[in-house]
Amino acid sequence: AKIDDIRIRLNKLTNKNYNDLSKEIISYIKQEIDNDDTILNKVGTSIFEIGSMNSFWSKLYAKLYNDLIEEFPIMKNICNENFNNFLDEFNTIKHIKSDDYNELCNNNKINGKRRALSSFFVNLTLYNIISINDIYTLINKLIDKIKNNNDENYLFINNEIVENLCIMIKNGYLELEKKEEWGDLMENIN
Repeated sequence: AKIDDIRIRLNKLTNKNYNDLSKEIISYIKQEIDNDDTILNKVGTSIFEIGSMNSFWSKLYAKLYNDLIEEFPIMKNICNENFNNFLDEFNTIKHIKSDDYNELCNNNKINGKRRALSSFFVNLTLYNIISINDIYTLINKLIDKIKNNNDENYLFINNEIVENLCIMIKNGYLELEKKEEWGDLMENIN
């Protein structure tokens, strides 16, 4: 019930009401959950999942997640764990060849979630929750994956990886270009 109460507040979160509602969420967590690490971990996981489901609200939820980590450091572990497992998401990309509409919709939903996660992680770099070095490592591993997927059977998989790379580079451009590796990355992409 407490997690549902927090979800209700999260669903109301906008840029306009952020200051008031983020304080309300933090206050609610402190009053209702702060002493229970098990529930706090579930709340952190739930907030992470909601924040990483929608690219449109990604920056706002990254800001909230940063504020939550300042109050509840355990939530950084949740973020790091999800980031460390993120590369595995690219091993499960499927190309649906059938005419099964439900299967196609489900696959599109999975791809959308992966793209939203890409956006969320890059936005978390703006708050130094995920290091820019870790994003560079991820990007380079994805580029290597494309290079290794060099036959026609991997076209759909490579396209999905490129979609995610575009999200990461477009959203993280201002941070990425500050690093010495930027020139190498651009050369690699070209």
